[in-house]
Amino acid sequence: MTEQKNMTDGQGNDGGSKKTPTLRCHYIKSNFYRVVSADGCFGGRQPRGQFQLSFFSERLPIPQIVEHEIKSTRGAMTEMGDPVGQVSREGIVREVEVGVAMTVGVARALHKWIGDQLKVIEGEDKEQKEFVDGES
Repeated sequence: MTEQKNMTDGQGNDGGSKKTPTLRCHYIKSNFYRVVSADGCFGGRQPRGQFQLSFFSERLPIPQIVEHEIKSTRGAMTEMGDPVGQVSREGIVREVEVGVAMTVGVARALHKWIGDQLKVIEGEDKEQKEFVDGES
């Protein structure tokens, strides 16, 4: 955990120095907070002007039914053999994990933040590649 330095008293006062007032924001996870994997997203503008973004993860379909051969039966015990058939969806499943509705202003801020994060990551990747390749 990172330690924040020069903390104020919550009112923007740090004990006497003349600084710009600050506002402390506390991040508290709700009971429904979770981390989801996103393989993609879709969305757009809603009828009332908000922007909606729904994230999905992709996976192969889980079989609804799997039929196995029976190797042997001894009284009430049955030993299953290899699968001989199954009922399942074809293709891939895109499971929509979470939808996020936001104002257009928040969408713009999110766009900028993602762009800034990509620049940082791409810069770190370049530095790491140069280090590994001996180009520094």
